[in-house]
Amino acid sequence: MIANRLLKELSPLIDAPILISDHNGFIVAATDKSRLNEFHEGVFSVIRDRTTLYISNMQAQSIQGAREEILTPLSMDDIPLGVLGIEGTILQVEPYVKITTKVAEMLIERALISENYNPETQLLELFLTELLSGQLTKGEIKKQLEKLDLENIYDRVAIIQLDVKTEVVILRHLVHIQMIHPKLIIARWNINQIVLLIPKVSRGQLQDALQLIHQKLDKLTQSGIKIGVGNSHPFHFLSKSYKEANIALEVSTKERSIVFEEDLKMELLLVESTEKTQEEYIRRV
Repeated sequence: MIANRLLKELSPLIDAPILISDHNGFIVAATDKSRLNEFHEGVFSVIRDRTTLYISNMQAQSIQGAREEILTPLSMDDIPLGVLGIEGTILQVEPYVKITTKVAEMLIERALISENYNPETQLLELFLTELLSGQLTKGEIKKQLEKLDLENIYDRVAIIQLDVKTEVVILRHLVHIQMIHPKLIIARWNINQIVLLIPKVSRGQLQDALQLIHQKLDKLTQSGIKIGVGNSHPFHFLSKSYKEANIALEVSTKERSIVFEEDLKMELLLVESTEKTQEEYIRRV
């Protein structure tokens, strides 16, 4: 894993604890092993603003997963890859930040172009992160589609959540068994989630195909699997479908493991009782 290799290379350069997080805010490598797989709230502002964040001991008390540390973005070709964190006071660690970031980005670039890693997969995952968080304009989306050679045929997002880590073998298995669409996009989303970008297919076809995926993955992983499905939206509004998929995932259970957000009624109010969701509940009822 790139993050672990990065940690191994950087540790001798810095007399301070280090962490590496992915673009979803999860710590994927750390000198302090107790921080592994924790969610770090500060990472989102670093990714969003693409700027260094200085967290004091007092500020750390109100930021989930934070300590007294400096967080700085790691990027390649202006695309955010993750975040490097160095623990300690500003006076202690600031001298390390610039040189360490430069070395880290050089190591990442070398790893991405190695034969053991597919840079297209990494770039696709980064594009999906910005697309589904609603950060891209229509013009930026068009450029990214051309760069990645993707078609504007996707209108729905689904999220698969497992009780185990999303290893590469699971993704490869999913590619082979899926019967939704030949151009379905499958991407690892975080430690135990997979995101699907779904081309325009009928609700019945999608539901049957997801049921098959659920059965196959359950047999492969021997773990609990839940699937949340967002509604159909134009491509540049897929962030809405992603948000809906998360809502559906939140109300899914072992007995009701595949949930379409469009089917929810009272559950909408239980998840988020805003004026907008109240109006949607009234419309559906």
